Amino acid sequence: ADNRIDHPIAAVWRCVWGVYRLAKKRNVVLLHANGSRCMFYAGLAAKFLRLPVCWHVRINDSDGWWDRLLAGWATCIVVVSPAVAQRFAHLDVGAKVRIIYNGVDLETFAHGDRAVSRARWGWGDRPVVGMVAQLIPLKRHDIFIAAAALLAPRFPEAVFAIVGSEPDPAQGYEALLRSQVAELGLEERVVFTGFCDDAPGLFAAFDIAVLTSENEAFGRVLIEAMAADKPVVATEFGGALEIVGPGQTGLLVPIGDARATADAVGSLLADSDR
Repeated sequence: ADNRIDHPIAAVWRCVWGVYRLAKKRNVVLLHANGSRCMFYAGLAAKFLRLPVCWHVRINDSDGWWDRLLAGWATCIVVVSPAVAQRFAHLDVGAKVRIIYNGVDLETFAHGDRAVSRARWGWGDRPVVGMVAQLIPLKRHDIFIAAAALLAPRFPEAVFAIVGSEPDPAQGYEALLRSQVAELGLEERVVFTGFCDDAPGLFAAFDIAVLTSENEAFGRVLIEAMAADKPVVATEFGGALEIVGPGQTGLLVPIGDARATADAVGSLLADSDR
């Protein structure tokens, strides 16, 4: 707030001191750190406070030696899937590392308003295949769009919805996707909704939910879609392998394979009972 430019080391210690003071003031008995950077600050503060600290890890990409350092400071480590637990293969799962999956409010997602959401976007009774994800390259929306191009001639009434916003518009990822849509002649078939704050209503409006990510620690949107009674088509990343029961709650396809994605989605669009 005072626009001071700190030396990086000074800035770190100011953050640690802030955590320390707050914990002392509130008589905190446990620190919970969400992510690696928070764990660094909380871990240092916890040493001075002599408090236990829980490190909540939601990303499966390893930080190498940094993981080992922070794991040594943590009293316990909570991971959201076995895929994330692989970051800590040197530790015993069940002892210091605990797997606690993400969850959703089933009641909320079971009562999304399909009619209102479809009316909002003018989808009517058309089949809707949707993907909910931040507009970042990791999510591989390009595969979703390529699959839509393969499906469009076969299912002329189908709509393909891309839901989510771009965290940093300067990166130009959405512009790149829109260019791909234009080149494929899908402007009337692929809809960019932007950020949507009514996830239950949105999933209710879908007929099929798709996630084409190349890597995810968990994939919360998959269980949100399932809670809304929607079949899912997902790539075979770490979290999806734990979530999707192939042929029961959805279908799994190889990462980066637009043809396989289109075949899976098409098999569902062609069979309403399934």
